[in-house]
Amino acid sequence: MSKIFFYRCPVCGSVVFAFAEASPACCGRDMEILKDTLSGGAVDRHLPDARMEDGVLKVTVGINLHPSLPGHRIEWVFAETVSGGEFRFFGPGEEPRCVFSQGTKVKNVYAFCNLHGLWKCMKT
Repeated sequence: MSKIFFYRCPVCGSVVFAFAEASPACCGRDMEILKDTLSGGAVDRHLPDARMEDGVLKVTVGINLHPSLPGHRIEWVFAETVSGGEFRFFGPGEEPRCVFSQGTKVKNVYAFCNLHGLWKCMKT
């Protein structure tokens, strides 16, 4: 499967993903491409920890759990599968933990922090 691309609206925060480069627009503006990272500042709070347990993929964002405040939080986690992917969204006050039932088909896991961007890990 090809590389995955994430785009975010700079106005409303809507997110789309695609398996080819695109030029999506939202709210009358071009959406911004999100670049993933595997390292950088505050890895202990941003890198998704994805583990297979009992046939499901369990994801927690951060070895030290990422804060969930109105101005600083994980907005979403995306599990990339062999046939597409699945999002889990989080509001302020919600811990960035989730479960994906199709765990054995997951290739990569991404987490998006509203202040520090997109983070990627490989499934373990």
